[in-house]
Amino acid sequence: MIYKEKKFIFIHIPKTGGVSINKALYPFQDSVPFSYKFYNKFLSLKKRKIYPKYLMLPMHTKANDYKIFLGNEYYDYFTFAISRNPFDWHVSLYEFIRSKKEHRYHNMVVDMNFDNFVNWKINNELVLQKNFVVGDDGQLIVDYVGKLENIENDFKKIIQKIGITTTLPHLNKTIHEKYENYFDKKLINTVIEAYEQDFNFFNYKKRLHQ
Repeated sequence: MIYKEKKFIFIHIPKTGGVSINKALYPFQDSVPFSYKFYNKFLSLKKRKIYPKYLMLPMHTKANDYKIFLGNEYYDYFTFAISRNPFDWHVSLYEFIRSKKEHRYHNMVVDMNFDNFVNWKINNELVLQKNFVVGDDGQLIVDYVGKLENIENDFKKIIQKIGITTTLPHLNKTIHEKYENYFDKKLINTVIEAYEQDFNFFNYKKRLHQ
């Protein structure tokens, strides 16, 4: 999300504590211009509200897409994201989908075991966290990338850089066993092979116990 008044952008990688971060940053969202408020309240006959385009960008917009949208203005902002250990990331996503009936993949995933889910995701919807924070040339274009494993300290550094004061709640947490319990040796190697770029780029060790 773009915060024009405070000049920062949060690149929200899925299942990396983004709901909690967005909640903490909510008081600093831009004010909706009066013209939009007036239209939404008095002129919209179909009750279809409108907002400035930058406030309507998708939640999980990648840094490079923000850069394309803003042009050179992108570099006027402090940009940050949070990464997550790829092993833990998959466990959280798996249990999240299974627990949310409204999720588009719930009916398919709810009866899958974890092994089948990981292999399905790799073969049908492989998403690298790295792609959220790099440009067309594969180089990092985000000022700060924290880690979910160190979220409290990293978030303090982020808000200090922005120049704001807020507290980080713990929201949308997916309940599950320790992620180590979901993997056997074969599945460990499968994840390492498929997400090697993320392990290397974010400096995660290629073993369960970090």
